[in-house]
Amino acid sequence: MITIENFIVDKVNTAIASLKTTYPNIKVVSDYIETSETFPLVSVVESDNYTHLATQDAALVDHAANVSFEINIFANDKKKKS
Repeated sequence: MITIENFIVDKVNTAIASLKTTYPNIKVVSDYIETSETFPLVSVVESDNYTHLATQDAALVDHAANVSFEINIFANDKKKKS
């Protein structure tokens, strides 16, 4: 299995770095969160990861994978979606 979760979480952290002046308590976690008591919160979860079989070699080593991530953002302000 090819794992890139840490890479994706680091990229999300980098992407939201500019928001830290407006939201100093913003936090990124790599866990599934159904509801949050901490705001704002960004949850990054790898939801699927399977081998792209056409790239697997004779020794069954993975060289590519199909990976999906779910990102949820929790906030407690009244602006809702924007």
